[in-house]
Amino acid sequence: MCLCPQLYQGIRAAKQATKTISIVMMITGDPVALGLIDPNPDFEGAFQVATSGRVSALIVGAGGVTISYRKLIADLAIKNRIPSMCERSDYVEAGCLMSYSADELKVSGVPLSMWTKS
Repeated sequence: MCLCPQLYQGIRAAKQATKTISIVMMITGDPVALGLIDPNPDFEGAFQVATSGRVSALIVGAGGVTISYRKLIADLAIKNRIPSMCERSDYVEAGCLMSYSADELKVSGVPLSMWTKS
């Protein structure tokens, strides 16, 4: 059982958005089944599923699991030649192709550097 309802809520919202812009969204499987909601997530396995499905791009949300592995995710995206769009700029610093999100300082009034340590 996944203890992260925000993940599934985000996936549902993304699927709905893809309908309005006529693109196909491929979920590489259940995050629990892929071992991504785990102390040692299997990102290599998830990328194998993605490349065998011939995905053309990767969108990475910021979260407790992905933030800890942002460098590995970026490295695997580069290795597998999959362009990556990430939710935060520190993912770009780790190697993701680009980011697009709200300005955390404007939204919360607290600089991102005060929330996390790199």
